[in-house]
Amino acid sequence: MNSKIKLAVIAILSCCSIVTANWSDDWETIQLSSLSEQQAYKFMTGAPNNVIIEVPEGTVLPLEFCLSGEILEFHQNDETCGHIQVKKTFYMRHEECGFMFSADLISWYPLELFVTGEINTSVQLDAEEPLIKVGGVIDLRK
Repeated sequence: MNSKIKLAVIAILSCCSIVTANWSDDWETIQLSSLSEQQAYKFMTGAPNNVIIEVPEGTVLPLEFCLSGEILEFHQNDETCGHIQVKKTFYMRHEECGFMFSADLISWYPLELFVTGEINTSVQLDAEEPLIKVGGVIDLRK
């Protein structure tokens, strides 16, 4: 490949850098289960850390749901109200613009460009007591 074509390819890739990682060896990949409390704190607060968190397929994340306010309050019967099972490995990292997500460690997106889906709610009135149902679907954006 001649040097003019190489420069053109580099220029095109540079223009696409909004969603493409500036991948370098400076990033350390750590599985979510191996993350220390200090690393998790730095990650969640956005402190510079050059850490990519891998959330592997099969990971089970306990779910705790909280809701309170002047009108409604949610009460949980158990310590957790279920769990979330990761069906496909994904990665997270924090950049100056916020949290970024990837399925392949190459292309990185903010959450709203990484996934798509819907959340729905309903009230079931045919039971002894009214029942509020909350559900949803989350898929990778293609």
